[in-house]
Amino acid sequence: MIPSSEIADIDESSSVDTSDLSESEAGPSTPKNKRPLRRTTELVTPEVAAALDRTNISDRKAAHLFSAMASTTQFGQDVNELVLSRSAIRRARMKHREAFNAEVKASFDPSVPLILHWDGKILDDFTVPGHERVDRLPVLVSGKDVVKLLSVPKLHDGTSPTMTNAILETVDEWGLRDRIKGLCFDTTASNTGAKGGVCIRLESDIGGQLLNLACRHHVAEIMLENVFSLHDVSKSPNIEIFGHFKEYWPSIDQVRFSTAMDDETIAALVTPWKDTVISFALTQLSEFQPREDYRELLELTIIFLGASPPRGIKFRYPGAIHRAR
Repeated sequence: MIPSSEIADIDESSSVDTSDLSESEAGPSTPKNKRPLRRTTELVTPEVAAALDRTNISDRKAAHLFSAMASTTQFGQDVNELVLSRSAIRRARMKHREAFNAEVKASFDPSVPLILHWDGKILDDFTVPGHERVDRLPVLVSGKDVVKLLSVPKLHDGTSPTMTNAILETVDEWGLRDRIKGLCFDTTASNTGAKGGVCIRLESDIGGQLLNLACRHHVAEIMLENVFSLHDVSKSPNIEIFGHFKEYWPSIDQVRFSTAMDDETIAALVTPWKDTVISFALTQLSEFQPREDYRELLELTIIFLGASPPRGIKFRYPGAIHRAR
């Protein structure tokens, strides 16, 4: 049996002193608690964030794109210093959006009376899984040399109290309550209800009488619909006579047509004011038309009265025509 004192001597003699070994022999030192260097150079500037939003590039795709760019030698930047994570890119984009939003609101200060517009739409909600359909309410204002989209809030329902609250919150957020002098809306019952419509509620909350501008498309279509109801009494959203017309359209020879001036009876009726109407339509066509159907109506008016519009005589394929319009 070996004495314990000799065992201690053996352990001491067999131990290796690594203090004199070179660094290559002993291996590099790797402190366990040393934190990696923090990346400090952000790639998402306000201009980059605006470009990503304008081109509809997701945060994940932006991270892949920036990583590929950073790996090239032409980039001229230390990759270890670049912030390339998807979460960091998302935070930067949200920060720049908030800053840009605040800047736009602070700079928007019109000095003219404004008309308040709104119109509910049912759209897909891409912010939640499954793309559920939700009510959205675009709210904008217009005036002399002013057109501004204020917000498109999401609504939990399409009732008049919900729409009124969303509109007022948007107007107050932009500080425009005292500038609103008129309302532009469609003729649905939720807007025009005599007891609790959005128009009545907005007038009460804003204070004072506001000019009501019901959508001329909806008003005119009510009268036009009554004309065709004489021939089509169906309750379907579609107007059957127009459906047959669209189906037969490819078989129509568009080169062969007649105008009001080809019929002596109609020509006698329109001749006193024909030139005035044609001059008015040509003047309007020389100006900017916000909707293409406005331009089409002006061109058809000129053709009907026997003249030719600047873009020549042509007839377009019939579009969507149904009672919901």
